[in-house]
Amino acid sequence: MHSYQDENHKIVYSYDSSVVNIKRIYPNKIVFAENKNELVKIVKNANRCDMPLYIRGAGTSVAGSSVPFESGSVISLEKMNGIIDLDEQGKMVTVEPGVTVISLNNFLKKYKLQLPAFPASYKFSTIGGNISTRASGLDAVKYGTIENYVKRLKVITGKGEDLSLGFKTKRYSMGIDLKNLYFGSLGLLGIIYEITLSLVPLENKIYKYEYYADNIKEIIKLIRQIKNKGIIPIKMEIMDNRITKLLLNKNEYY
Repeated sequence: MHSYQDENHKIVYSYDSSVVNIKRIYPNKIVFAENKNELVKIVKNANRCDMPLYIRGAGTSVAGSSVPFESGSVISLEKMNGIIDLDEQGKMVTVEPGVTVISLNNFLKKYKLQLPAFPASYKFSTIGGNISTRASGLDAVKYGTIENYVKRLKVITGKGEDLSLGFKTKRYSMGIDLKNLYFGSLGLLGIIYEITLSLVPLENKIYKYEYYADNIKEIIKLIRQIKNKGIIPIKMEIMDNRITKLLLNKNEYY
C-alpha cells in the first residue's frame, strides 16, 4: 500500500473527466490499495478517524463521482489490476476492479472470448468503475449492459466487512440478488475488490455498412427495416446533414 500527500497528487486526484462546474476539494491523501486486506485496514482506520473515503477507478467518469467534495482520502484501485481466474469451458473470468476492458479483452482473444461491454472510454476505464457508474457504451444495443455479465461481486462495506454477493455460475434464482445494488452506486455502498464476469464468444467477422439518404425519415425507415428482418446490429449511428456539410461538404444523412 502506498499513499501520497504531495500537491501534485492532490491536484490530479481531485479531478476526473467531468466538465460540470462542481466544487473541488483537495483530498488529505491518496491511497493506492493493492489487496483486500489493505482495503479493510483503510476503511476501519477511516471509521475511527471519522474520515470520508472517495473510491476511484481510472477517473474517466463525466459525472464527478470520484471527486472529493469535502476533506477526506481518495482510494485508488488502479493497482488492483490482476486477472485472477479464467474458466474457459464455463466462459467466466474473475478479475480485480482495476482491470481495463481493453486489457481483459486482449487477454481473452487467444481463447476466442470477450466481455462485450464497451463504454466510450474502454481503452482506459476500469471494470470496477464501469460497474459503479453503469457504463456500457453503444454495444449495449445488441449485447446488453455491464450488469448482464456480472455474476458475483466481492466488496468491503463501510464497516470493513467482507461480503460475497452472487455466485460463480451462469444462472441462479435463489434469494435476493444484492449485488444489483452496486450497479451505478458510485462507491457509496462499499468497495468492489473482485468481480466474476460471464463472457461471450468473440465475433468471427464484423461487417460495417454505410448508407446515405436525402432526409432523416429515410434513415429511420431503413433502421426499422433492418430490425424487422431479425438483424440486431452491434451498434448504429446517425450523422445528420449539419455534420456532413462540415465534414464532407454534402447535404446528406448517413
